[in-house]
Amino acid sequence: MCMSQRLVIAVWNRNSVRTYVTDLDAQEWTHYRHAPPINADDVIRIARMLSEYENDFSDVLEDPLFDENEA
Repeated sequence: MCMSQRLVIAVWNRNSVRTYVTDLDAQEWTHYRHAPPINADDVIRIARMLSEYENDFSDVLEDPLFDENEA
């Protein structure tokens, strides 16, 4: 059973409406929407970090992104 949820964002520009779909939930969107945009240097830095990473991601994937008490 799929339990995923999506956030759909609509932006109205003059004569058209553009929609965006994200896998972020409302709480994550609130957190990240004012973050600065990523640039090419960010992408290169992350790619280098991942290429040097020796462990698996189980420690990261098991932890919740936000505290459940935050709302």
